[in-house]
Amino acid sequence: MFGLVHQPTFLEYYRRLDNPTNDALVLAICVDALPQIRHMLKYNSSEIRALIDIFYDRCRDLLFDMYDDPTKKLQIIMTTTLLQQYVSDVVLNFAEARLIISLALLRHYFRLEMLNRTHRLLEEYKIDFTMSTSMEMMEVLDDEPEKTKEYMLLPIIYFGYLDLPMFAI
Repeated sequence: MFGLVHQPTFLEYYRRLDNPTNDALVLAICVDALPQIRHMLKYNSSEIRALIDIFYDRCRDLLFDMYDDPTKKLQIIMTTTLLQQYVSDVVLNFAEARLIISLALLRHYFRLEMLNRTHRLLEEYKIDFTMSTSMEMMEVLDDEPEKTKEYMLLPIIYFGYLDLPMFAI
């Protein structure tokens, strides 16, 4: 799971759930884990893929419903990252991975902008390191903690450096 989930914290969270099959993060972890542990399961490849597809579809629906809940920011980032990882690394569907990331970007997540650029590179076979207008226009909400405001400036500064002539490709 690439270090995105702190096991003790997740297990505590998992135990508090009434129905884990209605939780996007749980389903995203299942989607991410099943291809990696397939050799330990007593199902054939078609059955495992069908199970992953069920978890993926349900997780994606739950994820899109979570965007309006400000208390689920971390869950949204973790779920989105796990899903796009599966779609791009296992299924090799870069357009779907880019769609998932783009929807999260609409909700102002800078971390996923870098993943979106990677998928653009893979999908369109070109490199575009110029600063995107979406990043230039991003707003920092007044109620965000000061550390978050500072963190949100980092990609703008980073991509600003890439616009300098010394970094031209």
